[in-house]
Amino acid sequence: MGAKTFTTPGGEKIVMLSEADYEALVVTAEDATDAAAVAEYDADVAAGRALFLPLDMVERILGGASRVREFRKCRAMTQAQLAEAAGLTRSAISRIEAGRRKGSISTYVRLANALGVDIDDLAPIEDESAT
Repeated sequence: MGAKTFTTPGGEKIVMLSEADYEALVVTAEDATDAAAVAEYDADVAAGRALFLPLDMVERILGGASRVREFRKCRAMTQAQLAEAAGLTRSAISRIEAGRRKGSISTYVRLANALGVDIDDLAPIEDESAT
């Protein structure tokens, strides 16, 4: 790095570098920021404060798959286990996952709590253009 240091008449030190050296410092700083963000996310996932969603799961949800089913499978739970944890029947879980039952807000709150996710992660997205 070809940095040159100057001292102003007021005693302030100023460093001058080439544009290439400056760009290299910017890239290094951005990489360090990215690495810190990834480390923080990894710690949040490990502590259960964030949920890692596999790409294939996200693609299935975006393709219209049941969010409840996908999060249940992600948590390695059976319908019976989820039903017990949420205080619902297995048939209610089955109907919600199959789209034969919508489920109330309180039902989705119970499901979200049982799965350890936010209700926003489970609630079906309403098509606002249809209203």
